[in-house]
Parts: sequence; structure tokens; C-alpha cells
Amino acid sequence: MLRIYRQKFSVYLKIILILCTSACQTLKNPGSDEKKADEVLATQKSLVINYLNESQPGMALKELRPLEREHPQDADLKNLMGLVYLSLQNSKEALGYFETAYKLDIRAPIALNLSSALIETGQPMRAIKILKKLQASEAGKSYQYPERIQHNIGLAAERMKKYNLAEKYYKLALIDNPTFYISLMRLGATYELMQKRGFAYQQYMKAHEACLKCFDPVQASVQIQLKAGKTDLALKTLQEYLTNRELEPKDRAKAQQLLGSAHKVNNQIQAQRGGAPRTTSPQ
Repeated sequence: MLRIYRQKFSVYLKIILILCTSACQTLKNPGSDEKKADEVLATQKSLVINYLNESQPGMALKELRPLEREHPQDADLKNLMGLVYLSLQNSKEALGYFETAYKLDIRAPIALNLSSALIETGQPMRAIKILKKLQASEAGKSYQYPERIQHNIGLAAERMKKYNLAEKYYKLALIDNPTFYISLMRLGATYELMQKRGFAYQQYMKAHEACLKCFDPVQASVQIQLKAGKTDLALKTLQEYLTNRELEPKDRAKAQQLLGSAHKVNNQIQAQRGGAPRTTSPQ
């Protein structure tokens, strides 16, 4: 189930990037020269965010390094450096930057990013401590995306194999936001780890409804269908998914490959039963 989390990391990264965007746009009210300098810096931060959202961490790092050296006390820049290193799969380096940013400015987005790095570096208990502290603070209580705090507590619990606790917090996240995609997926994965495939299937279908273009919930649902011997349903699920004209080419290719595998499984079952194999080819 860690596979699903890794595959959806890029989606989660874009979500946490949204968290720091508004902070990067805040300006002071000094004299005109200083205000102009702040505006230039805000524009440069936005450029870094755009590079990250376009999956160009190398360009983001190139732009960010001189800014971070020039403004060593800027929490936003430390936070962005952490995000760059997370996107480069260097969680240890990212953690150092998030810790520095958190010391400079204890804001909810920074605390969330710090908790993500702690989870990735095998420190889930420390992540939960920071998140609980955030929940109890005024910043946490006024934070407009409480589901993200609940989700990270759930993810930390899942990494500790405390699946009942993970289930609790993923459900709390979904109470705050019933269509929160990453919590729907992680709750489904947690149910699979708990050997509750029926519940897992329900969550994956909800995740599919929340993101019709996403391949991961379709793949997870089809795998459960195939394990249960429901090959006809698996074929139907994939064929319906492939009718979506807005699919990314890489997701369409993955779905077509899985459809081919599902046809092979179905033909094997039909052969064992003495029936004629299907000749329908993948779309």
C-alpha cells in the first residue's frame, strides 16, 4: 500500500504548494523602495512555486538558492527549499529546511510540511506531536484546511501500523472534506491492510468519483475485483474509465495495459469453466 502513497506524492506536493502560495504574496507597508523590493521577492517566490507545480525542481532550486542566501531569515524561502528537496526525493535535506522555517514562523502550512518530512524520514511520533500542537493553537483552529492536519496524523499513525488510529483520523479528515482525494485513497489502503477489502473498495470508488481522471483508484478497485473473481466487473470498470477523453496519456496507457491483463485473467477463467474466451481487445 506504500505504492499508492508514492504514486500520489506529486498530487500531495501540489496541495501543500497551495498552502504556501498566499504566504509568499504577503507584503509589508514600508517605504516605496522597500515595498518594491518586497514585490520583486514575492514574484520570484511565485516563479519557484510555478517551477515546482510544473515538476521542474531543478529549475526551482536554481532560482531559489541565491534568494535563500540573500534572505536567510525568510521563512517562506526555507519552506520552499524544503519543498524542492521533497520533490527531489531527498526528505532528510528537506527536513532541515522545514525545521528552520518552523523556528522562524510557526504557521500551519509550514508545520504541515515539517510533519510530512518527519513522516518520510521515519519520525511519525514527532510528526503527530507537532500536528497536535498545531491543532490546539489559534493558528490551527483558524486554519481553513483542517482536513490536511487530520490526514497527516492519520498518515503518521498508518506508518506506525496503528491502523485503527489511522482510520479514525482519515475519517475525521473526510468529515471536514468528504471529497479529499488523498484521504479517500489512504483510507482505502488502510482498509486493505486491515483485510477489509469491501470497505477498501468503497473508498476507492469514492476516490474515483472525486477524481475521474485519476488512475490509482481505478487500478486499486480493479485489483480488488480481480481478486474476488469479478472479471466482468473489472473489465467494465476499465472500459468505462477509458471513455474519459480527459485522461492523461500515461494514465490511458496504464489503463489499457491493465485492461489487457484483465482480459487474460478472464480468458483463463473462461477456459477453466469450458467457455469460449473473449476476443474483445483493449481500447
